[in-house]
Amino acid sequence: MNFGTAKTKALKLMAEYSVNGVVISSTDGNQLDYTLRFADFADDAQKEISKIRRINAVKQFSRNPIPNQLGVNIGFDILQYLGTDNTTTTATGSKAYYFEVDGVATIYVEEETSTGVWSVLTTISHTTPKGEFTVYKGLITASDVTNNIRVRFSGSYPYNIRNRALYAYTFPTTDDIPDYIPYVRYTMPTDFIMLKKVVHRTDPRQYRNLGDFQWEGKKTFVVNYDFTGSFDVYYYKQPTTIASDATDSVEFEIDEEAQDPIPYYMASFAIREENEGAANTLFAIYQNKLSNLPTSVAEGSHMVENSLFSNSPSTKLF
Repeated sequence: MNFGTAKTKALKLMAEYSVNGVVISSTDGNQLDYTLRFADFADDAQKEISKIRRINAVKQFSRNPIPNQLGVNIGFDILQYLGTDNTTTTATGSKAYYFEVDGVATIYVEEETSTGVWSVLTTISHTTPKGEFTVYKGLITASDVTNNIRVRFSGSYPYNIRNRALYAYTFPTTDDIPDYIPYVRYTMPTDFIMLKKVVHRTDPRQYRNLGDFQWEGKKTFVVNYDFTGSFDVYYYKQPTTIASDATDSVEFEIDEEAQDPIPYYMASFAIREENEGAANTLFAIYQNKLSNLPTSVAEGSHMVENSLFSNSPSTKLF
C-alpha cells in the first residue's frame, strides 16, 4: 500500500469519497480539508505501528586493516615522554602517519635525507585539551620515497603517547587515513532504534552471528582492530517521516500486512471534529487491528560456517 491508496481508503471509511455515485473531485475544498492533513496522520500511524511491528534494516561495515609498518599490533600501548626524544616510530618509505597524544607536546615528522641527517617535514605543537588523547594523522610527502621516515616525540614536559602507526601507502585525503586504535568504532545511521543482531562474514566462507563486540552510547558499534571481513548490523529502524506534502506514490516502510490499520487511524483523526462517534468507531477498529498484529515474522538460520566443505576446501562432505 502506498500513501495514495491509504488516502482513498480513509476517505471511503469516512464516507467522503463519493456523493450519489459520483467520486468527489480531489480539488474539492471540503475534501482538501481532509486530504491536506492525511500525511501527518499517516506518519503518526506508521511510527506507532512500527513500535509493535518493527522495521528491519541492515547496515554493513567492511574491514581489512592496512598494515602498520611498525608491526602487527605494535604501537597501541601507552608510552610516556619524560624528556628524552622518542624515535621508535620509524620506517622506510612511509606515506602517512597516525598517533594520539595527551599533554603539552612537540612532535616532528622527519625524513632521513642522508645517513643520520634528518629533515623536518611537519611540526606539530599540541597544547590543549589536557587530560584526554587527541588524534593526529597526516599524509607524508618525502623527497625520496625510499628514505626513512620517523615521528620524533619531543618537548619540554612529560606527556603520553599511544596508537602509533606509519603506513607505506598514501590515501586520497587525510580523513581517509585509517584510525589505528585497538577497538574500531562505527556509527549507526540516524534512523537506528534498537540492535537486533550482528552477522560476521569472513574467510574462509564463514557467516555467523557475532557476539564479540561492544556497544557505546546509543549508536556506536565497536569491534576489535584485528577483525576482518564485513559486519552486517541488523537493527530496527525509525520510519522516515512522511512529509506534509508527500505524493501519493510514497510507500510505507512497515511490512505490508502491518499497513492495514493505517487508513483507519487517518480517517479517525481527520473526521473527529465533525463526527466524534464515527471517529471513535474507526479508532477502535484501528486499535483492534493493532492488537491482532503479529509482532514479528519467522526467520531462517542465523549461521553458516563451511557448510558444504570440511576443513579442506577441496573435500566435499556430501
